[in-house]
Amino acid sequence: MWVFLFVTLTIKGSRIVNGVPATQEQGTHQCSLHAEGWFGKSHICGCSLYGKNYAITAAHCTDGSQASKLEVRYNGLTLKSLAVINQVKEIRQHENYDTPTDSIDNDITVLVLTTDIVEVTGQVSKVTLADTVPAVGADAHLTGWGNTKSGSGSSTPTVLQYQKLQIVSNEECEKIYNQLPQDYDFPPVTARMLCARHAQGSTGCYGDSGGPLLSGTPAKLVGVVSWGTPNCPTTTPNKNPNVYANVANLKAWLDTKLVN
Repeated sequence: MWVFLFVTLTIKGSRIVNGVPATQEQGTHQCSLHAEGWFGKSHICGCSLYGKNYAITAAHCTDGSQASKLEVRYNGLTLKSLAVINQVKEIRQHENYDTPTDSIDNDITVLVLTTDIVEVTGQVSKVTLADTVPAVGADAHLTGWGNTKSGSGSSTPTVLQYQKLQIVSNEECEKIYNQLPQDYDFPPVTARMLCARHAQGSTGCYGDSGGPLLSGTPAKLVGVVSWGTPNCPTTTPNKNPNVYANVANLKAWLDTKLVN
């Protein structure tokens, strides 16, 4: 199946393409999921800090992984110098992730961390989960350490990137993907998914997977970066949306996993 999952290197599939450096305030809730590989531990996905000792990420970031091989890093904007390293104690991946096969549905995981998250004013905070799906056209805010350039090459940023997007209806989102070349086999856009795009072509990319999409006032976690168009194109006429796990529609499941 040729669908673009926004993971880096060893798992699957970016400063944000055409994004801008994030401010400290925009990145206080952001974390980086690191996995052990051939050359030590490296960034594979984004994540969001939540509650006493949890991080929320995408299921395709953890599928097939062992907790002992994963750690969550946070407190800072520069990927290579995040101040806190917190070992993952348990992976609580959605039981129906990717059911049916290649659907990329229910793309969400709760990570239980070994030590409690300590909030630091202006540096470390925790997300609040959305109870309702944001309205079509609402502003949404994406951050991540994914690739910063379109194409298949690596262009990982040093500093966390940010972009403001707008929510797109699931119906329009699926229509756009159905009109793309049939070289790619895109899954249906389900109620467990949420779509957003940028009018000028900025997009999430490799390495942004699992990261947060926030919306509302005060801002709440509405989406978790899931999938999109291969190689992160930014020049297509319709500015293809990215697809996110829909937090509001997955909140009942999350509530059962965000308990000790």
